[in-house]
Amino acid sequence: MVSERPAVSVVIPTYNRRAHLLRALGSLCRQTFPAGAYEVVVVDDGGSDGTEEVAANDYPFDLRYVRQPNQGDAMARNTGAVESQGELLIFLDDDITVVPAFIGSLVKEHEIEDCEKEERRIVIGTLKPELSEEATLFEQIYTEVRFDQASTSVEIDFTSVLSGILSVKRQDYLALGMMQPLNEDGSSVWCDVEFAYRAQRQGYLLRRSQAAVGYHRDYAFQDLEVHCQRMFRAGKAAVMLLQKYPELEELVPLFRDRSFPDLGRDSWQIGMRKLWRSLMAQPAVLWSMKQLIRLFESTGQPSAALRRLYIWYVSSAVTRGMRQGIREYGGWR
Repeated sequence: MVSERPAVSVVIPTYNRRAHLLRALGSLCRQTFPAGAYEVVVVDDGGSDGTEEVAANDYPFDLRYVRQPNQGDAMARNTGAVESQGELLIFLDDDITVVPAFIGSLVKEHEIEDCEKEERRIVIGTLKPELSEEATLFEQIYTEVRFDQASTSVEIDFTSVLSGILSVKRQDYLALGMMQPLNEDGSSVWCDVEFAYRAQRQGYLLRRSQAAVGYHRDYAFQDLEVHCQRMFRAGKAAVMLLQKYPELEELVPLFRDRSFPDLGRDSWQIGMRKLWRSLMAQPAVLWSMKQLIRLFESTGQPSAALRRLYIWYVSSAVTRGMRQGIREYGGWR
């Protein structure tokens, strides 16, 4: 146990993923940043898999275990921030392992100051995929789709901020109002975008550290239907985000053409794209795509056609989710 106040607090929200958490903690043991200068705050969001036992393990850093009733990962991050002692907060998802230079690289990014004034900044790490030992075709192909589309630029905008590998000064996180869940279950869906949008509007600089690398083993990428369920929920939650900030329909490319067609408002380009989305979300079209996916998967080989089918199928889940959200929650105009 360390006696001095740590400079950095690594906050890890977790829920019934003890095995993943242990891998993340193992990677934090190998940091080049001095172990006495950072603490790790594990926030157990009401799990039941024995996660509390990690507190008895021997780590080179100070590990603090905090338990809360199940409220969702966004609220778990806030709990960790309040319970933390470090000046710099690093939020890390429990299924991400990091390179030895991870903490030190993020700390260095926050120490860089403008020559005329101190810059308030939010810095994310660089996320890379980690395939499971027995990766499915969907996992092999869709991890490439996701990370091919991810920007590698240093200067980023709010749409690229990721809550699972994010760093921010503790005083800034509290001053910005912390994470603000869009619904009652406290889920972090779109909370990183919402948080970063608030920060960007208040003049915060948003950056990515290319040296602070984390490897993400995403369970949802192992199965097409599981990932589509996640994206359907994300589509529904997007409606609540747009009700809070209607202007994001134009600022977030994913949102621009997924609502119901509006002949009185849409340009002809947007109208045509919405009609295409409507077609691709029809049950008969989805069934046909699924049969084609199974046919191509039966070969056991990745292909350009299968990649395109995966993209269309997942995209339709977002469209269906957003339109279901409009039916349940109403629109945003």
